Amino acid sequence: MVYLDIMQGDRFLFQLPYEYCPLFPLNAREVADYVFSRRPSLKGKQNITIAFSGNRVYASTMPKASLRTKSNPVGASVPYGATSPRPPLTPTL
Repeated sequence: MVYLDIMQGDRFLFQLPYEYCPLFPLNAREVADYVFSRRPSLKGKQNITIAFSGNRVYASTMPKASLRTKSNPVGASVPYGATSPRPPLTPTL
């Protein structure tokens, strides 16, 4: 299983789990169709990037307003998503 990091520009939107067999190559069109079938609201958006990630991002690692304190007014500096060692898969539609 791999995780697909879905981004719009440089902004991390969400992550989807994707099951595949490593014996067969991944097809960019199939991955894009899978993402758009799970989130149909992305179809009209521009600059969508799909990147592979081996790390699961949990909601508890996201910075929240409750993490802001007087000593740290910005909040916890936690990355929104793990970057993939592979280049991002940008489907051509």
